[in-house]
Amino acid sequence: MISFQYRIFILILFFVFFNCSNETKKDKKANELRNQVLAFLLFRQTPAIAADAFAKIYYINPLIKATSTINLDYVIPATSANVTLGKKKLVFVHGWDFNDRDNIAIPTTQGLKNRAINENWADFIKTALFDQIILTKQYDVYAFDYLTSGGIDDNGKRFRAKLDELFSNETSTVVIHGHSMGGLVTRFAIYEGLRPVYINRVITTGTPYHGSPWASPQFQNEKGSLGNLASFMTNTTGGKDLAWDNFDNKISGASNSKLTAINAKKDRDSIFYAYYSSITNSGTTDPGAASPGLSLACPVLGINFSPSDCVVPQSSSTLSGNTLGLTRDMGRYDHYDIKLVIPSIQTLFYNDLP
Repeated sequence: MISFQYRIFILILFFVFFNCSNETKKDKKANELRNQVLAFLLFRQTPAIAADAFAKIYYINPLIKATSTINLDYVIPATSANVTLGKKKLVFVHGWDFNDRDNIAIPTTQGLKNRAINENWADFIKTALFDQIILTKQYDVYAFDYLTSGGIDDNGKRFRAKLDELFSNETSTVVIHGHSMGGLVTRFAIYEGLRPVYINRVITTGTPYHGSPWASPQFQNEKGSLGNLASFMTNTTGGKDLAWDNFDNKISGASNSKLTAINAKKDRDSIFYAYYSSITNSGTTDPGAASPGLSLACPVLGINFSPSDCVVPQSSSTLSGNTLGLTRDMGRYDHYDIKLVIPSIQTLFYNDLP
């Protein structure tokens, strides 16, 4: 099931992509007006809240699938009461949500749980492999939610504090899976303070370790209406933190001081397993891809950032320049597909769990 956010993104991508060629000044003004309308529709102003209110680790009780649908009554904030000392733990960390804004209204308790689980991990939770993680590999499963409009460094600190609170008495029992920005938040958490002895490994999918060109103003300014839309969507602290760090000097004037600083730290990189995609600038995806609309972004990224998952270049998702514990090519799948959506990727993830 493709999430609501991705459906909207793909629809907007289609809409903008087929209207961004041969843009005149008149067209540009019309497109700017259209983007303002989209801004009003997608991001309504709501009361300001603290990002701390979103930063929670949830425990996913195995009974979550006791009925035909995911039962959120079996998703509860994690406490020491649901931590079994010595048992293996798996923590899911979702990626960037372009709906997030610093002034977003805090959902109800049920809404927060729906956001943390249904909007991010329902596809995988519904699989038989998820059951096997619990029954065969004997994992307790958790999910970390956070407000993605916040800084990746600040969210990394929040995540680390939650991890320490729950697992500080553990030794090498915790595996973290981070998709996209979730991998960056995890990286900042791992490098916060002393090395956390409770971490066994971190498996990331499509994580922009070097950022994404789509979040860089210099790249956006060259891409007409699509660039304008990307600029609007990334116009938060968290969104800007995804900008290209320009480690390869492929975007003149681009920089990302946060990523440059964290990537200079390498002594804990051996615990990171990075999954990445290999779609060329032609945009041709695997026939089994779940969200072919996103592949439209690959030709726009161009040859300089090929191959990629159409959002994150391979050089970024493998942290080129650093040596990670493992890198895996997932094939011709886009950024959404590799979020444990494709069965073959789910199987590889399962096999990489210790």
